[in-house]
Amino acid sequence: SHGGNVAVVKNGFALMTGGKITGGKATSRGGNVYVHSGGTFNMTGGVVEKGNATNGGNIESYGTGATAIISGGLVTEGVASSRGGNIYAYGDASNGVGSLRVSGTAEIISGKAKDGGNGCSYGGNMVINAGTIQDGIASQYGGNLYAQSSGSITIQGGLVKDGEATTEGGNLYAKGNS
Repeated sequence: SHGGNVAVVKNGFALMTGGKITGGKATSRGGNVYVHSGGTFNMTGGVVEKGNATNGGNIESYGTGATAIISGGLVTEGVASSRGGNIYAYGDASNGVGSLRVSGTAEIISGKAKDGGNGCSYGGNMVINAGTIQDGIASQYGGNLYAQSSGSITIQGGLVKDGEATTEGGNLYAKGNS
């Protein structure tokens, strides 16, 4: 299953300016919020917390035209058994590239995953313009951030700190063509 609490698909649009999305569970992608091809999730405030999924414990952006924009609020305590405890951008040749943007006063804090405790770009496109990403924990690679399979993470501003990885890359780990 995808999007334990919210699924935004096929040119759908969701705006979150306040409130709380909490405790969502998905067996596959986006424990709290799943954004699929053509969908947009725009978070300017509020809290997304305690989501659980295989990938993208709290928020996942998957495939062509899928966009998650986090410019305010708090994304925290997401857990992914594989990649991207809090946030996850995914792309591949058959599904296209999902995009995820972090800016403004956004806080991405205390995510846990095997790879990319707070966030992962697996063939996707992640851009960090501002905000804070901190206290991510990975049981393998990239305590805060992890990129693989041509996934990109561009950091143009903001603060990435205090990540912890058991194997390598406390704050950032990039593998392969990433």
